[in-house]
Amino acid sequence: MSKNKKHRVKLAGIIPTPQKAPRSITVDKGTAARQYLAANGVAVNQPIKIDVRAPIRRPLDLGVWRNGQKQFDSIFAPRRVILYDLYLDIMSDGHIIAVTGKRIDAITTAKWQYVDKDGNPVDEINELLDSLGFADLLTEILNARFWGYSMIECNIYKDTEGRWQMIADQQNRKHMRPETGIITTDQNGDTGVNIREGRFAQTVMEVGKPRDMGLLISASMYAILKRNNLSDWANFVEVFGAPIMDAEWDGFDEDQRLKLLAAIAAMGNSGRLVRPAGTKVNFFPNTTTSNGQLQKSFHDTCNEEISKALLGTTETTQSSSSSGYAQAKEHGRQDDDKKEADKDYVRRHLNSFFIKIMRAFGLPVVEGGKFIIPEGKEKVTPTDQMNMFVQMAKDLGMPINHDDVYQLAGMKKPDDYEAQMAEKKALTDALTSDFEENGGKENANTPQSSKEKQGKKGSKDDKKPGNVKLKTREKLALYLLDFFA
Repeated sequence: MSKNKKHRVKLAGIIPTPQKAPRSITVDKGTAARQYLAANGVAVNQPIKIDVRAPIRRPLDLGVWRNGQKQFDSIFAPRRVILYDLYLDIMSDGHIIAVTGKRIDAITTAKWQYVDKDGNPVDEINELLDSLGFADLLTEILNARFWGYSMIECNIYKDTEGRWQMIADQQNRKHMRPETGIITTDQNGDTGVNIREGRFAQTVMEVGKPRDMGLLISASMYAILKRNNLSDWANFVEVFGAPIMDAEWDGFDEDQRLKLLAAIAAMGNSGRLVRPAGTKVNFFPNTTTSNGQLQKSFHDTCNEEISKALLGTTETTQSSSSSGYAQAKEHGRQDDDKKEADKDYVRRHLNSFFIKIMRAFGLPVVEGGKFIIPEGKEKVTPTDQMNMFVQMAKDLGMPINHDDVYQLAGMKKPDDYEAQMAEKKALTDALTSDFEENGGKENANTPQSSKEKQGKKGSKDDKKPGNVKLKTREKLALYLLDFFA
């Protein structure tokens, strides 16, 4: 047995977590979960055992970023330790979380289905698709876009209630050797388990290209620069955000000066100061013209570059001063294209690799079956729907259901709706009859169109003979004539 203590992951209090973990520990991936399943009579694969070391949390700069690439690019002994410790650290960046989350959410919330060759859903497999493990699998497949090459171990089983469930474990990336297909026991070693042989060949998915560093290699550079800039910015705020202190002493008593300095140091942010007699302390507002705009501009630029690297656009995560509706709409369209590309990427991996894994675990995989996302109706905003109603009524002269308009607007239909419509129709008929009696010419009672009245607000043309204005209700009825006709 190794000198390192055997450590087993805690799951729902089944196995206690050691009080003190050694620097290097042997971890059985999913051990606690497997013990729980075994106790309930569920057969699962035996774990892959590796010695896991805690990530090195070091101050990040571009030197660390470059060294990680050099270690990764080595021809004779490629390693991923520095690079993946760096990735793990910058994944705490809020902007990176937001951008990657948008792409992952689009995949995990899609309505995935497994269908036979005729397009009919296979219920027993679709039951598995509703499990938490399948959502983890989708997430890890897409994570290969960000992290690069990945190894995902899958275990499929039936729970105690007879429902299909699964576990999707992303193997520790620092131990992966895609050149040989080995998961090493030590993160700096070369020996371990070959996942391309034996039972692992049927249960482990390889996603991505072996020499791919992922999109995080580009985003991490800007994340490092932004983090260091934020530190400088915080220091700037502390220096220039506080008032200037002017302290006086008599210039002779050194003990008095030392006591005054000690009193100022003890004041901190409390605003209370106990000073020696004969000294003075004045505070003056900091009137410097520096406002941190330079740091803010650099911070925003880094966020924009991260968005471009991970998402391809900028305006759908944050807006810029130069953005407008057209630009935001175009970036939204590009976002949709990116989501479709991600769905195709995940779907191809499911159909190419995961179907084989399901078959190995005894699921009813049918000939010609495949994973799909059924095409749904395109989402239309309420504003666009209302515009469609207006165009249908005014431009095309098509009848519309007034109840649909009220429902879309979220308004209650008036109790005297029928009476109001009858009154409007009577007014319309009267105006139409008057118009026809005058040979198709408008008389003084006919209100002008909006184009004719443009720029003439308050003119006499909107009055009846005798300088009597049209009633508001009459104007509203005439305005709604084209819409509800």
